[in-house]
Amino acid sequence: MPRINKKKIFFLLGLLGMSQGFAEKLHLQGSSQGGKVVFLSDQSAWAIAPEDLAISSLWLLPAPIQVVQAEDFSVYPFLLTNLHSNTSVHASCIHGKQ
Repeated sequence: MPRINKKKIFFLLGLLGMSQGFAEKLHLQGSSQGGKVVFLSDQSAWAIAPEDLAISSLWLLPAPIQVVQAEDFSVYPFLLTNLHSNTSVHASCIHGKQ
């Protein structure tokens, strides 16, 4: 039986916008504290990893956002990708879907 490559599956599902239960189309609705917290169209709020603040602080509204589970950050277990700028940040959900 062939081995299943979970990373490839998450990547492919992420391309379809369906990874980890986030099948709906999400958009950036706002941010606060210089990009430390971002708010998405589903009313969720996300804390951004400190090393990614230079990226999230430059995101413009209303960018489409893809949310997938990250495998490399335990404190910030999700990866938010701005589909307009093709940039990503590590994040932790502080309100809403997880």
